Amino acid sequence: MPTTYEAFDGRAAPEPHSTFFRVFVGKSAAFEGRKGLRYPDDFPDGTTILIVQTTEAVPWTKPAELEYAPRVALPRLDGFLPNTFQLAFADGSTMSMRNTVSEKTLRAAISRNGNDHADIRWSD
Repeated sequence: MPTTYEAFDGRAAPEPHSTFFRVFVGKSAAFEGRKGLRYPDDFPDGTTILIVQTTEAVPWTKPAELEYAPRVALPRLDGFLPNTFQLAFADGSTMSMRNTVSEKTLRAAISRNGNDHADIRWSD
């Protein structure tokens, strides 16, 4: 397991080889299936969430990812900073996001090809 994913803000996961960082998997997400995707060719929407921080640590080798489907409720995203969670995007950029971000904006950021470009100002 890469050391980058071991801890956040000095907080180590309660179990060895566990991580607070997870990915969304499912149709239109950055991890859609077994076939690898290429950036930017397979990401026409631009800004797409690749990794998200959660407060629940999961084993690095366990497939405990966040299921994504356009019409299924999104999981609650929380980090260790008050009302904020951390994101890494497919283009290599990172940011902190308030957990009050609208569902519409969050879905646009999860979807890589829904023709619903996310407003990276996260103003809503």
